[in-house]
Amino acid sequence: DLIRAGGTSGTLTSVIGFYKHLHALPLPSELEMDAMLAIELLCMRSRTLHWQLALDSILPKNADNAIMMVLTEHFGERALPEHIYKQIVDDRGAVKGVSRYGRRTVGMAIVDEFALFFKFRPEMP
Repeated sequence: DLIRAGGTSGTLTSVIGFYKHLHALPLPSELEMDAMLAIELLCMRSRTLHWQLALDSILPKNADNAIMMVLTEHFGERALPEHIYKQIVDDRGAVKGVSRYGRRTVGMAIVDEFALFFKFRPEMP
């Protein structure tokens, strides 16, 4: 795990912040595109980085377009943006199930190359 082996938690935070900055650019330069590619390669090597980028991309800590705050088991409160809500819940308020694990329907949200599964009212966290 490159992030854990070579750096501190500040390194992980710095990479995530830089990734968000690069993704927000309307027209990245060739150097910025190379940096995004390097971070994507790091994600393949670092589960920690990949997980944190997925979590921050799909359930940010705050968002202007959040329709509600969601309490997660391990990461505290996260914002549920409207576009994510629409991916996992239909117009009637039912979960758009992509698969079932156990007795509960599981929904899925995708942003860029990241996907998260949502288990509603889990029997076990």
